[in-house]
Amino acid sequence: MTFEPRHRRGFALVAALFILVMLAGAGSVMVRLGAEHQSTSSFALLGARAYHAARSGAEWALYEAAATPGSCPAATFTLSEGAAAGFDVAVTCSSSTHVEGTTSRSILQIESTADYGSFGSRDYVARSVAVTIVQ
Repeated sequence: MTFEPRHRRGFALVAALFILVMLAGAGSVMVRLGAEHQSTSSFALLGARAYHAARSGAEWALYEAAATPGSCPAATFTLSEGAAAGFDVAVTCSSSTHVEGTTSRSILQIESTADYGSFGSRDYVARSVAVTIVQ
């Protein structure tokens, strides 16, 4: 005569359900982390593109200032080539004159700001570059 207690029946089913729930939870965490990593990577790339767009605006202003001494270049334009396509660049310039002994020096402060997208949207990014030169 063998005695089999009734309270041990179905124990494997509870263990299997527990393992199934744990694996599903781990899978959902992995999917979420993967999506977060992809979003972070694409935003970092967009930020680097914005920095280089702002830098190109500053370099344009430096070229204009060197080509026409005494001028303070400022402009707003939209880039349309390559990786910088779609970036709006605003270049501002302020000039001041300082006298050192008998020499008069002109100091230009150039700020270039590049932005992409509209403020408040998920893909909005803006970077700014400032340059100071003495002529």
